[in-house]
Amino acid sequence: DFIDFEDEAVWNSMRENNIGVFQMEGDRAGKLLRDMLSSETIRNIHSNEAGKDVKYMDLLSLVNAGQRPAGSSYVDAVTHGRFKDNGHSALNKFLAPTLGNLVYQEQILNFLVDFCGYSAGRADVIRRGIG
Repeated sequence: DFIDFEDEAVWNSMRENNIGVFQMEGDRAGKLLRDMLSSETIRNIHSNEAGKDVKYMDLLSLVNAGQRPAGSSYVDAVTHGRFKDNGHSALNKFLAPTLGNLVYQEQILNFLVDFCGYSAGRADVIRRGIG
């Protein structure tokens, strides 16, 4: 069976009604989800060259990360589809799927290996230390 993770109708349904959506049922999560999946935010993301790499699941992860104490500037930026410029073109390209933010544990591992020259084993020890 095939599951289309880019089915806009499903994401629009989640935006309209977040009841029963794992980790997204609360008021704060619901507002973040509505803001992140708004047509304006999606338009902002797709208007950026790096936006072609952004998937709906990445946006959901950004919403989930926004529920943690990340600061209002992070929440404001991601819910308006603004990419973070990290000052390094290779790093910006690497982080493009998550709007320039380090979100996934896999990103941490790959960052430590590709940008810092760590072995995969050492990178995993650091990742586990981060949480």
